[in-house]
Amino acid sequence: MQKVVYWLCLFVLCSNVSNAQNIPYFLIKNCKSQFFRHPTTIEVQTYLNQHLHTTFELIYQKQSPAGKHLFYQQKYQGYPIFYATAKVNYTLKNECNSILSTALPYVKPTTYHFLQEEVTTKYNYLFKGKNTYQIEEGFLPSSDSTITPVFKINLRDNGLNESYYIDANTLNILYYQDHRVFFSYSSDSDTTGYVFYPDPLTSSGNTYGSCGIFCTDNNDANNPLLETQRKEVKLKGLTYNTLINTFELKGPYVEIVDLGTPVDTLAQSSTAKFEYTRNQQGFEQTNAYYFIDRMQRYVQCLGFNNIGNRPVRVDAHYGNADNSFYLQPFVSGTAGDIHLGTGGVDDAEDMDVIIHEYGHALSNEASPNSNSGTQRMAVDEAIGDYFASSLSRAMYPYSAWYHVFNWDGHNPFWSGRVTNSTKKYPTHLTGNIYADAPIFSSALMDIWTDLGASKTDKLVLQMLYGLTNNMSMQDAAMLLLQAECSLFGGMYFNTLKMHLVERGLIPDTVSSFSGCSVASSVSCNFDEVTTIEVEDRVYLLNFYPNPAREKLFVELPQKQDKLLLEIKDVFGRSIFSKEVNQDNALIEVDISFLSAGVYILRTIIGGSLWYGRLVKQE
Repeated sequence: MQKVVYWLCLFVLCSNVSNAQNIPYFLIKNCKSQFFRHPTTIEVQTYLNQHLHTTFELIYQKQSPAGKHLFYQQKYQGYPIFYATAKVNYTLKNECNSILSTALPYVKPTTYHFLQEEVTTKYNYLFKGKNTYQIEEGFLPSSDSTITPVFKINLRDNGLNESYYIDANTLNILYYQDHRVFFSYSSDSDTTGYVFYPDPLTSSGNTYGSCGIFCTDNNDANNPLLETQRKEVKLKGLTYNTLINTFELKGPYVEIVDLGTPVDTLAQSSTAKFEYTRNQQGFEQTNAYYFIDRMQRYVQCLGFNNIGNRPVRVDAHYGNADNSFYLQPFVSGTAGDIHLGTGGVDDAEDMDVIIHEYGHALSNEASPNSNSGTQRMAVDEAIGDYFASSLSRAMYPYSAWYHVFNWDGHNPFWSGRVTNSTKKYPTHLTGNIYADAPIFSSALMDIWTDLGASKTDKLVLQMLYGLTNNMSMQDAAMLLLQAECSLFGGMYFNTLKMHLVERGLIPDTVSSFSGCSVASSVSCNFDEVTTIEVEDRVYLLNFYPNPAREKLFVELPQKQDKLLLEIKDVFGRSIFSKEVNQDNALIEVDISFLSAGVYILRTIIGGSLWYGRLVKQE
């Protein structure tokens, strides 16, 4: 199947791409014409109706920092043609950037009849026990422009959101879709709580099992090492329940709820402190609240004020499986639900899992109901992995930030994923969305290496508004270049081009856009939005030799009149601490008294935590 998408001011991109629904792409060739320079919404809709010989309905319009984005549904005789859509993207100057369409170029006439009594009788078993269900009438398209009349049965229940497409003539099931995106207030108050930051292995410098059971899940048991890796943070925007005089984990951007088994006792506090250890349910709930709330405040700080600025519901203990998922909203006006699994390591103990699933929520908020098609779904997985890696790398730049799900995965439970893959497009495409995601996420982290967190984060957020169903990774790469043009005026075009070409995501012949204008500037970072001071910043301490036997030489990044040097064992207990008065940047430490083993060396310099993993030899 030939897929063609037109890009304004750039080039015509053609590629052979297969997708899950086998739905054809249609090229709208007049995006570059004078008509599309400054069209009104009605003019665009009229143009689509006339040139595609059918009707279109505007489903939603989104405003982003770099432009606006319109999403249209194709219809036949008043009924929707499911998955046949058009996404039109504009600059701030109201100039057409691109049109991506899965609409049929023409629709062959068809006979149909919709008798809901027949389908409800035959498929009554689907509705039993379901809290909410809905039956829509419409058509499914095929590559030869024929359409099949179908009933679309939408089911929503506890942790469930799925659709069945039933042939209206034969009453056979033609297609099934699971809408879950899997992983494999009354007053505003600030309180505090304890979280892993971002997970106990990254913060302690260990790997899973490297210090015995103290670096493993061990059936959710607490231990001294894991307890020392908790960090006190500020929880913003919590609701104070005046009826029972307690704070609840419910705020403007996230609400902790219980959506199913295992049953949660929702965390509350009458003292404005959520001080839990990891073997208590309140710990995972606090973790989930903190990182989603913090991420949304960061997104807004970057200038994106209408993408997820409403509460997403989160169940921090959902099901016994080692899996988590984002459930798209069944009812418009809500942000959807995040379900965090408890199998293996509790998913809500790992920031990467929380942020990954929230990445799906942000994607759906920017481009609702657009996550279908194999490569499009792989891009969505890549977006979640990217945001998780971006935040981990910003927190601990010298850690294994490319190990997505460092605590929850990369262990006997499952292998996790990476964002430093060497995979290229289209050579390494497999059709498995999870296996293909590292192609795109690793390209984004390559760009991150050159541009840093806030600029790359902003590019990815802007890209989300242009996403549509059944698009390819190449389409997403083009949206990223458009985002750079709109946000940074072409300043970083060559950097993006270099990395995207290396990954095979765009051809080397791509030239820069013309007429780029800067929409706004990046003025904040992830740490700043939470009002947590500089002690949030953690760096790798340089010392040698390592492994060591007798003496250790610690290099300070700057001269320090006075500092406290501390050595802790794997249990988090302080073995050695010494106040050092020093006027140079090299400290000699006698470690001959230590037994052979693994230790953590740490100190505070200029308000920042510097640490390293020390191996002591006999």
